[in-house]
Amino acid sequence: MDRNEKIIRSTDYDALSCRISACKKHYLDDKYLQNVIHGLEKFLRFENKISSRRVFNGIVNSVKLPIINRGTYIRTKSIDYVIEEFLREFDGQQVQIVNLGAGSDTRAFQILASRENINWVEFDFKDSTKLKKAIITTDQVLANAVGVDFVPVDDFEIFYTELDDTLISEKYKLISIDLRDIETLKTIISTELDLNAPTLIISECMLCYTESSVSTNIIQSIRSHFTKGVFAIYDPIGGEDNFGSVMIDNLKIRNISMPSLLEFNTLEKYSQRLQELGIKD
Repeated sequence: MDRNEKIIRSTDYDALSCRISACKKHYLDDKYLQNVIHGLEKFLRFENKISSRRVFNGIVNSVKLPIINRGTYIRTKSIDYVIEEFLREFDGQQVQIVNLGAGSDTRAFQILASRENINWVEFDFKDSTKLKKAIITTDQVLANAVGVDFVPVDDFEIFYTELDDTLISEKYKLISIDLRDIETLKTIISTELDLNAPTLIISECMLCYTESSVSTNIIQSIRSHFTKGVFAIYDPIGGEDNFGSVMIDNLKIRNISMPSLLEFNTLEKYSQRLQELGIKD
């Protein structure tokens, strides 16, 4: 794992920590979150052998300010709303939802457990998909939700060492990929996705961590393959006001870069960018 990948992956732990905090304060309700936490506690130590307990405690015990809990609520509910509108528009049809950089996201469990006619696909770095596969397959509830076999495990370390990083069922695919590798992305889109099904592409704070030229290539590569699709992109915008300046300073302290944050720093600029790529509002 290169250093930049490690930094990007750490942002998923931040997002998970925020969701845990928001649930504790009753901003959100996520009945699968505790299952993910239990799985993370079992397997994180095989990834971060030196600091796993510190990392885990930081994820589950971090106390967030009310503004962070509210922001997490807005972020979560915004994407949830788009998903529900998409499913309502294509009610009764076979549809496809693709989550770019899905990380620890639990929406697949929530939706696939209660809805039919959905193919759910998640892309992420191989270490992230391996960890998520381990969590899913060793938890009866999560495995049932996405339609994969539950795997009883006696020795978690041996199990994790021998585990691969891809998980496939009839309604769920967890695929390892560095989305910055455009040629591999094109190949996976062509071979693993249904190019004719109505498709919702979710990018929840993912494109913002790539160079603008790379994120543009990702969007173009995806758009060119589908006959009918919708993008749901949730990225930070701004940076010129006091709040944005504080956010940028905090990111710099952790060596995290968001190349698009200042380049597309208004809704108008971001909207124009997407329109120039052929995506209609």
